Amino acid sequence: MHPLDNVIWKGLNSAQAHLGQSHKQASIFLRDVSILGGFSGPSPERYESLAFLADPGQRVGLFLDEPPQPPASKMDSGKFRAAAANGPQRRG
Repeated sequence: MHPLDNVIWKGLNSAQAHLGQSHKQASIFLRDVSILGGFSGPSPERYESLAFLADPGQRVGLFLDEPPQPPASKMDSGKFRAAAANGPQRRG
């Protein structure tokens, strides 16, 4: 794994931990620092942890290789709005 893979997650679980908050398998920066958050890899449990951290209506930016797929129950409740851009360019 390249040192810059999943940089938000790594930062929030090391040198920048004091700038964010974590719950189980997800972390987000404090609102006055950044809108970014992360987890070690997408899964229903990690999206649940992210939802626990986010305030109602709060946007959290994620860098993902694939379009986000939060649990359907969270999508139906309006907790998540999924938007995806092109994934990162692969390093050769």
